[in-house]
Formats: sequence, structure tokens, C-alpha cells
Amino acid sequence: MYRRTAVKSLTEPQAEPDKVEEDLESFTVSLFPISEQNKAKLKQLYIAWRREREIIHRFSAYATLYIADLRSVCPSSLLDEDQTKNMPWLNDNAVNCRLAQIAAETQNVFALYTDVYILWYREWSQKNAITRSHVQGPKNVQKFLLPRIVGGNTPELGNHFILWVFDVPAKQVRIYDSMRIYNSIERNDMEILREAFQKYGSLEGWTVCNPEQWIQQDCVNCGVFVCTAAEMEAKNMKMSSEVLQTCQLTHLRVYHATSMLKDVTTEDFPTAIGETEESEIETNTCMAQDIKACVYQKTGKKTLHPHTTLMQWVQCDQCNKWLHTDCAGIDPVTISKETPFSCGCDQEQPYSFESTLTALKDGLLVDTVVTDEEIVKLHHDLMSGAVKSQRMFLNKNPNYAPKLKMLCNLRISVFNQEQTEGIIDKVYQVLKLQKTDLSSPSYAMEVMTPEVCNVL
Repeated sequence: MYRRTAVKSLTEPQAEPDKVEEDLESFTVSLFPISEQNKAKLKQLYIAWRREREIIHRFSAYATLYIADLRSVCPSSLLDEDQTKNMPWLNDNAVNCRLAQIAAETQNVFALYTDVYILWYREWSQKNAITRSHVQGPKNVQKFLLPRIVGGNTPELGNHFILWVFDVPAKQVRIYDSMRIYNSIERNDMEILREAFQKYGSLEGWTVCNPEQWIQQDCVNCGVFVCTAAEMEAKNMKMSSEVLQTCQLTHLRVYHATSMLKDVTTEDFPTAIGETEESEIETNTCMAQDIKACVYQKTGKKTLHPHTTLMQWVQCDQCNKWLHTDCAGIDPVTISKETPFSCGCDQEQPYSFESTLTALKDGLLVDTVVTDEEIVKLHHDLMSGAVKSQRMFLNKNPNYAPKLKMLCNLRISVFNQEQTEGIIDKVYQVLKLQKTDLSSPSYAMEVMTPEVCNVL
């Protein structure tokens, strides 16, 4: 079988003539046998409700596998043989974990990770040198696997996985790009590689080539091709030039996902939400997402609370979206792996104030709904900064975002005028504010009343 191979010298980039290659492998499922035991473990992992950022396994210091990574490789629909074939783009960590596993199982092969080239690039851009990130693999490494994300204006951006394999004995860099777009190494990239591989003679006398490889025709499976090419390289097997079809890619996704569970037992699985007695779990919910009122809201090029340097986040266990704990109204200390959090997306219908308004349609009994102690505590928390608030910030900094302040002031309560006036009177009474004090009406109506209404 003949192939066209682009082989370039790193010192004199010229292509070599075509060569005859033997033992090129066509795709067969027998090359990638799926363990039914590992497949059963993956199904069991998916059946229970678990946090997506739970750790499943650590392959190296730079490759920690999470549930979300497995789902990016093999969604549950592929295990169920769903004909819709939902195939997401593999995330960086999934590729890094699979390559780390392949390298760990193969003698004299070492896997780098996607961010390592970005670190080299940043240091090279700033210092024109790489001082602390030279390749330092174990002794007697014969192959380095370097996955890269390309397609952006800089190495920090991109939307396509490729693989560079550094073959030390052969003094050769092999480029695997399933789309056949990035078939060469740019001059600036080569300078970075020479600096990074100083231990290996700065790649002096090395060549660059594009071996035959299986071909991608979709826009989401490049990560699958990189993981597969890495395994073929580790096994010293050559691929033919063949377009892989959906059924073959489905098989590869299941294979790579189940392979990553090989050394994981079901006892190692993170605790599923609901395995703890329901009475022992305090579920935290908030209306922040539905209200769409971020404490750190941007206004123009500025944000509220600009001096805040550390923002705590909480992830919804239902939709996997993130909220600031300040927006969610939750003390981060109360959140643990055993305490589920819902942003409200699990309501039977999108949460609104309709149920509250309906319940209070015949009149608001302020004294029974919000206590004096709650008002006092809210006041102290706002004044001390323990609770961050858009309205409090805008009240203290009226000229910071006048337009936003005006919009907030248009809506201070979800209740009718009579009910709202009752809340305002209660705020004045409990906090002993003086209506003659020019600052009191502003604080009572623009800050405390809206915040108390949110408590309601």
C-alpha cells in the first residue's frame, strides 16, 4: 500500500519522496474490545444522580477524571444505543486523562497535557525563553504524547484537537490531525519546541511527518481521534487512510470511556444524592436565577462591588449551572458533598412570584410573615457587608451606575401599594429610623424594603 507522507527536516524543511508502508491497520472493533464489566460500571455510575464535578479517578498529578469528563466521552444515550447518537465535544480533561492512562500502561511512553504548550507559549511570549517548563519525563522515555487544541488566533484559543508525537529514537515528530488541516509546525511553534526539548538536543536533526491515519468527517469527534491515535502510537501500530463512520465512532467512545473505569470499583463511586436519609439532608434553594439579579452585575465596563477579589460559587445539582453564593443567598460553609443545591430549575414550572401573590391576594399579614429579628439581622448583615446587595452598593455609591440605580428603584416590591407601605412602616419601626433624616427614606425604600420583599 502506498501513502503520501509529508516528512520535513527541522533544519531543512523539505518533503521526502513517497514510501511504501506495510502493516497499515484498517479499523476493526477487535482492535478496541469493550469490557462488558466496565460498561456495566459506567451504566451504574450514570443511573444514580451524582454531582458532575465529583472525582472518579486520578491518573496523574495533571489528570483527574470527573463524571463530567466521562459524559463528554460517552453520554448515557450511547450506552442505551439511542439512535439519536448524541456526541458532544470531548473536554480537555477527558483527553488528558485518557492519554495519561495510555502512557501509564505503556512502557517508555509519557503523556503531556493540553495546557503544557499554553504555558510554554506564554513564557516564550514574555521572556523569549522557557526557563522552568522543559520536558522532564521519566528516564528512557521513547515517545512523548502532546495533545493540542488548535484553531484559534493563539495557542490559548481553539476548537480542534490534534496530537503531536515525539519519537525520541527515530528523531521524528508525527502529527495526527483527523481533519488534515494542521499538517505542519509553524516557525514560532518550532522555536518553542526547540526550547522546551533542550534535553533532547533541541530537536536538532529531527523530522516532522504526517503518517496515514483514520479520517474525521464530522465536527465533534476530534478528541476521540486523538485518544485513538495515542493508543495506536503506544502500541506501535500504524493506521490506514480510512474515513470512520458513526457506528465506529460510537464504539470508540464507549471503549475509551469504559477503559478509564478499568481500575475503578463501584465502591469508589461518589455517593449518589439521595443515598443519605432525606431527613438528614438540608436542600438549599434560591430564586437568584429566576430573578436574574447578580450581585456582581456588570454595568458598562464596571461591575458592582469592584473591590471584591474572591467570589464563592455554588453549582446546581440539576442543571449544572453556577451561581455566586452571594446571589444564591447561601453561606458557602453550609455546602458539602452531602448537601444538594438546586437553583430552582427543578420546579414543575418555571418559578415565579405567582404562587406568593395568590396566597397574599387577600392581604399581607406583615407581622406573621417577617419577624422583627429577621429585619434587624438583615439590616446588620447589609451594613456590615456580610450580605452583598446590588441596592446597598448603589445606595452607598449613587453615582456609580445611575441608570441601573434608576431601574432598581422602579421595582421595590412585588406587592400592592397598601402592602408595600405596611412593610415600609415596619422597617422604620423596627430599625427606629427617622423619616426626617434625609438618608432614612432612601435606605428604607431603596434597600431594606426590596430586600425584605425578597425574604417574603
